[in-house]
Amino acid sequence: MNDILVVEDQEFDFRIIKAILEEKHHSLTHATSAEHALVEIHRHLPALILMDIEMPGMNGLELCRQLKQDEYSAHVPIIFISSYSDRQHIDDAFAAGGVDYIVKPFNKTEVQQRVSTYLMLIEATHRQQQISTLKDILLMTSGLAHELNTPLGNCLTASGSLEMQSQTLYQALNKKSLTAKALDSGLQKIDHANTLLMRNLLKTSEMVGEFQTMFNDYSTPDGEYS
Repeated sequence: MNDILVVEDQEFDFRIIKAILEEKHHSLTHATSAEHALVEIHRHLPALILMDIEMPGMNGLELCRQLKQDEYSAHVPIIFISSYSDRQHIDDAFAAGGVDYIVKPFNKTEVQQRVSTYLMLIEATHRQQQISTLKDILLMTSGLAHELNTPLGNCLTASGSLEMQSQTLYQALNKKSLTAKALDSGLQKIDHANTLLMRNLLKTSEMVGEFQTMFNDYSTPDGEYS
């Protein structure tokens, strides 16, 4: 359910909007002033804002400009609601950053259709962002798999060398034919293989850690893709 903030100082007008939009099962929050709206917006960012132009204190145009200058709220669509129907007020509303303008008294069908249209656009944009994020994650995963081939291959080589040298030394020891020179050579090869193994295991761990960090950057605290 998409949350809608209605910034309207007239209780009667808010009740009309509330009745119109709750008929379509929208969730509404009410702010009676620009200052009250700022508190509500920073408490919980709405999907859409319906905003009156004329209000006591800061008016709707000033509030809209402030919200559009803030990275936190700049993307939230703002539909102005006003009793003014002249060209100047409408132009001012769009210039401030509004996406639409609804004139009072309210027409139920008009309000419902315009709000539904913007909510659908918001949802479509969110879906597109999720698809783009998933594509990025898939590309990163593919790149990681490719990059891991080399260190993992080196790990397998080192592991095979460790096994071979251990078996050679064990067989020589079992046959009582193990010389000091052979032992020294075998231990050097084991040390070399162990160093190669540890170095590549560390590289693999670092690469996986970097991927985890990038993946977390794409995720929200609740586990959804941003």
